[in-house]
Amino acid sequence: MPLPSVTHSVWEQLMTRKVKHTFSLFAANMAVDHAIRAYQADPSQKAKLAGELRNFFSKYEKFTLPEIERLM
Repeated sequence: MPLPSVTHSVWEQLMTRKVKHTFSLFAANMAVDHAIRAYQADPSQKAKLAGELRNFFSKYEKFTLPEIERLM
């Protein structure tokens, strides 16, 4: 299964903490924490932040895809 699209709800769920998950890749946790803080500061940036998260997870897909699939 490929990484979900930028419009998939999993990205918003991570940013809004509707889904809480500690990733095995430490940098993934940092990326999600950054997105959470940025979203709280400016919710209108949701699409941009979702794109940034997806790009990060795409870069490290080999490590993160199984965990993202479990969250979906």
